[in-house]
Amino acid sequence: MNGIILLTLLTIWSNVDCTPCSYSPSQWCTSVDSAIECGVLKQCLEANATMPNTQVQPVQVELYFESLCPGCRLFLTSQLFPTWTMLQDIMSVTLVPYGNAHESFDGKQYQFTCQHGEEECLGNMIETCILNATGSKAFQIVYCMEASTDVIKAGEKCVALYDPNTKWDSIMTCVKGDQGNQLMHQNAVKTGALKPAHDYVPWIVINGVSSLRRNIFVVCVSKFTVLLTASSKVCHIRQSLLPRFVISRIFVQEHTDDLQKKATSSLFTLICSMWKGPKPEACGAAPMKRHRSYCHDE
Repeated sequence: MNGIILLTLLTIWSNVDCTPCSYSPSQWCTSVDSAIECGVLKQCLEANATMPNTQVQPVQVELYFESLCPGCRLFLTSQLFPTWTMLQDIMSVTLVPYGNAHESFDGKQYQFTCQHGEEECLGNMIETCILNATGSKAFQIVYCMEASTDVIKAGEKCVALYDPNTKWDSIMTCVKGDQGNQLMHQNAVKTGALKPAHDYVPWIVINGVSSLRRNIFVVCVSKFTVLLTASSKVCHIRQSLLPRFVISRIFVQEHTDDLQKKATSSLFTLICSMWKGPKPEACGAAPMKRHRSYCHDE
């Protein structure tokens, strides 16, 4: 199968202009962004339309939360992190610290008001900067903070424990500066764009909107045209002419009450049931069940 993929890439390479891009040929068809930058979107779509779907995508879990919400802390520490620890090979996690906060713009920067006060705004900002700075270590650090008695005070020790190469001063520079302000604004925009809109946290999205649906562009490939808007309010598609992999990336589940209940009852069981590949050995273990708790948007 690797030979088929290599042959496909070589075929694509031979049929495109040598336009410089920041991705290696093996990465051209891994995302819409890389395909567009390298000028091979049409070729990648056509190649995927004819190739068998041999790669099973991980179950994507997005958690919209706030740092001091008791229900968020309970779900993250007793469900999400333990499940990810055992099933990280078949799932991916995206954390968005913002929750029921509100933002305003004073002409210079964004101001944030949080449900549980200024301390929560600080906690949200610290975790946002940690997520931006520490890469693959970020989830462990955020878990460490949320599992601690004092989320804010635990930050420095948790960073030192899981990512000693990242200096706490650099995190606080982000927290107090324009970078943190812009990162939190991005969290606000992402939270505000949820469809359906959230009315409590933790708000859990399973296999949510892909990068394809977040971009504004027109894809024209041979016999079909897809027009998408950032808000996803306009979507004109000749579905019968779309390659299967495109359809799977557009028509995806965002959030339902049923998924929310299943995720907060036993995320582990839900991930195992939604994984389309061979079940890992861990999925044969007894499910983890926890109580649910929420912080409602006021």
